[in-house]
Amino acid sequence: MNDPIVKAWLTHFRLQNMLVEAIPTEALLDTAAKGRNVGSILVHIHNNRLSWLEPAAPDQVEGIGEAIKPLTPRS
Repeated sequence: MNDPIVKAWLTHFRLQNMLVEAIPTEALLDTAAKGRNVGSILVHIHNNRLSWLEPAAPDQVEGIGEAIKPLTPRS
C-alpha cells in the first residue's frame, strides 16, 4: 500500500489495538479523567471515529457497530 494516509491509519490502528489489548479487563472501570472510566473513553473514541468515517467512506463502516453503552461500574 503506497497511500501515506492509509499507511498512517493502519499503523495507528495496529498500535491502538496493542494498547487496548494490554489494558487488563478490571482496569476498564478505573476512573481516568472527568469522571469517565477507561472503558467509557474507549467507547467514545470508537463512536467518534465512526461518526467521521461514515460520511467519508460508508463502504468501510459496513458491519462495524457503534459501541452504544459505555462501561459502568458494577453494582
